[in-house]
Amino acid sequence: MLAQAGLGPGDYTLVYTGLATLPALLSGSVAAVGAFRNFEPFAVEEAGRTPVFFPQEEYGVPNTYELLFVAHPAVVRERTREIRAVLGAVAEGIRLTQEDPPSAFALFARAFPELADELNRRSFEATLPLYAPGARHEDTSRWAAVQDFLLAAGMMVHRFPIVDLYTTDFLPRKGELVAQAGVG
Repeated sequence: MLAQAGLGPGDYTLVYTGLATLPALLSGSVAAVGAFRNFEPFAVEEAGRTPVFFPQEEYGVPNTYELLFVAHPAVVRERTREIRAVLGAVAEGIRLTQEDPPSAFALFARAFPELADELNRRSFEATLPLYAPGARHEDTSRWAAVQDFLLAAGMMVHRFPIVDLYTTDFLPRKGELVAQAGVG
């Protein structure tokens, strides 16, 4: 992103902030941070500041999937049933959230009353259109673009077959959750 904006390595200094990116930004300890479009800009506004957000895809970084589950191959082989159950629950949660956002946020607020504030409501609303139905991240061109970017940036040393980078084999099949729920 910085190279796309015309900056070279000598034009900036990377600063480790740990997970405290927003406090570092708001205190002036750093000039910019990596951010999610559906949370940090709202948090900056809540702090009384005006955020400037640079969407990664406008600065040379491919559009990426955000909700990823990563598991060691041995765990995948040994715990297939549990993995299917967890991913099925995630997919069902996405379906229910997309179907009835007010009820979904009410459930969230009941479970985490300390987070039932305006910031999290705004973040929730901004996240709704980003959910992949059924948690199915199966656009192979997107996966290929991310791999190409990582290779070009030197963050990967060799190319993998796309089928080795991700699988949707453990997710419910399209339409399966609706059928299970008895909804048409």
